[in-house]
Parts: sequence; structure tokens; C-alpha cells
Amino acid sequence: MPQLEAAILLISLDQWASISTIVGAAIAVGALLYTAQQVHFNTKVNRASFWLELRKMFAEHREVHIKLRNLEWSSTTPTDDDWAKLEAYMGLFEHCELMLKQGLLDSRTFTEIYCYRLDNILDDKLIVREKLIDRRWGWTTLIDLLQRMGSSLPRRRYLYGYKDDRSGKWKLWWGFPQLEEGTSFHNSEADLETAYDRKLAELIAREGGVHHGCLSLKTGLRKLFPPTPPLLLTSPPSSPP
Repeated sequence: MPQLEAAILLISLDQWASISTIVGAAIAVGALLYTAQQVHFNTKVNRASFWLELRKMFAEHREVHIKLRNLEWSSTTPTDDDWAKLEAYMGLFEHCELMLKQGLLDSRTFTEIYCYRLDNILDDKLIVREKLIDRRWGWTTLIDLLQRMGSSLPRRRYLYGYKDDRSGKWKLWWGFPQLEEGTSFHNSEADLETAYDRKLAELIAREGGVHHGCLSLKTGLRKLFPPTPPLLLTSPPSSPP
């Protein structure tokens, strides 16, 4: 015991200061690690809560989702209310794309959970024609989201000939909902029909062929590819998003 006391007395004040510094640094590192663990835990909890809140938001659009999933949405003539509900549903996806761009949502998780819902939207030919072709200019953020999904979504080529309200001309559009391949404008219905027939033959020969072709003139539906019972081509007036 006397030897231990002597050893302690031999330690200088500077040495005691060094020991205190080392101990203090160790305590600080421990506190930092603890704080980091707490922040990481809280971040995971907050992230989980956010995903649950997003799920609730999508649940509010259950009616539209069920109709799309069961291929029933455009099986009857959509009303103004139907279009408004659809636009609200599609608008929610646009908000998700904005959050994905800002890094607030994890792209991989979003794809795993919600990509199939986007596929359901793309599976409805009327919605694709009316919103993603005819009114494509109003859904650029949603189209960004479709492009973000990449190979997770099927690529279906469309060919659509119709009267473009913005230009007042007859317009021929072809491409995928995710990617426009080309457009052409024509001065008459006859010119449009000729261009439609030529482009359809050309696209059928391309890889991927044509998923859906449609020629809509003043008198209504003129041609469909592949031939199917006539579908509604124009929606009731609805406010652009």
C-alpha cells in the first residue's frame, strides 16, 4: 500500500492532465456514438411513420385504385366526377415524384410498393390517350416518374391520330407513355388517315410492335388497332391538373 501511494505521488500534474484529457475524449466519443445511434433510430422511426402516412394517402383513392386494378375504370363512360377522382390520384403520384427528386423518398422502396399501381394506370388505354398523349403537356411530372421506374414498367407503344385542341390541327402521335417517339401535324382528316395507315405499318414492323392504335375523326372513332369494340375516345370536360 505505501508503494502505491508513492507511485501516485510520482505522477506529475501534467501527467494527470493528460490522463484527464484521454478519459474526457473517450467519454465524448461514447456520447457521440450514443447520439448517432439515437439519431439513426429516430430517423428510421420517422421514415417508417412517413411511409405509413403515404399509405394512408393512397388509401383515400381506393375507389379509383380498385376500378383500375379490375380493369373497370373506362368500361363505362367516365363522368366528370370520375375524371376528377382520377386526376387527384395521378396528382398524388406527381407529389411522390417531387419527393423522390428531393431525396425524401427512397426510390427502391417506392418502386417495390407502388410501381404496380402505375402499371394499372398504363393498362387503361383511355387514360393513356386522354392524359398521357392528348394532354401530355399537363402531366410532365408524372411522366418523369414513369421514366424513373425504368424497366419496372412495361413498354407499350401507342399510335394516336386526333384533333389537337391546342394547335387546331390534326395530329399523329406515336411512342410510349414514358417516351414520345414522334409527332406530325396534318391539315385535313384525309391526310391524317393516310399518315396513320403508313405509320401503323411502319411501327408494326419495329421491335415491340404496336400495343394500341387509334384514329379519331370528327365523326368519332374511325380505326382501332388491334380491332376491338369501339371505346370512348373523348372525355367530358375536365379541368387540367
